[in-house]
Amino acid sequence: MGELLSNPSKAPWGIKAFTHYLSSQPSSKSDSPPAEWLEHDSSHLLSVTKAAPGSLHILVDAGTGDDFYKKGQIEPKVLEQAAVTSKREKGEVEVRMQDGFDHSYYFVSGLRNRDWVDELMSADLDV
Repeated sequence: MGELLSNPSKAPWGIKAFTHYLSSQPSSKSDSPPAEWLEHDSSHLLSVTKAAPGSLHILVDAGTGDDFYKKGQIEPKVLEQAAVTSKREKGEVEVRMQDGFDHSYYFVSGLRNRDWVDELMSADLDV
């Protein structure tokens, strides 16, 4: 669990990483990122998913005190917009903004006993 860079193909930090790690480069003539980048962009993937309605269970906790959030590097609202674009049902994608928190160990460890751990531990998993 950690902070989600939900739109890396358009965020400065993601563009820098994709340019370094992926072979394709952004075109100076286009606002669209390279197709190779979109394969790794959670917002894009959510907006074009063919997953059955009601089948997704995505929970994102983001802190409003995070410097990356304040500088537009982490864009949880874009993930919510992608959920609307792909006509996801209410509750399939939940973004919770945690006032004053960043993405430090203390933020993550403070959430570890909430919701998803309880749900995971009580799930009837067929493994």
